[in-house]
Amino acid sequence: MKSTNNLSWHYHLRFARVINSLGICDKSRMILYCLLVDDKPWRVQTLADYIGCSRASVRHRLQSGHSGGVATRDPVEGWTLTPMGREFYTELFTEAHDIASGSRRWYSPGLIRRIRAVTTAGVRNNSARTYRVPTRPL
Repeated sequence: MKSTNNLSWHYHLRFARVINSLGICDKSRMILYCLLVDDKPWRVQTLADYIGCSRASVRHRLQSGHSGGVATRDPVEGWTLTPMGREFYTELFTEAHDIASGSRRWYSPGLIRRIRAVTTAGVRNNSARTYRVPTRPL
């Protein structure tokens, strides 16, 4: 019988793999998770310290999200997700959780369309953020 710790570890590896299949790296995933779970604005330095990476890396990812329309910056307060960004990433992380836990085989057609729309908006705004649209289950 597998221990609970092993099952948890395997789930987290599957979850990371499912998210990474879209081209979202671990640092971006952590930044998005911070912005999703906490409604308060995050300063670049605070996010960089919390995640353990450089300010330049955090700033680049946030500016990429800004040009794609999923993140916004208040010069005094810091960075937050836009309502569209919050809805999109909540749906993405929820479906990724379902896939990683085995209750869903792959992303829904509706989410894949939204992934394409966010990617298109990012490219149209000269954003560096483009997602690989998944074509098949892992």
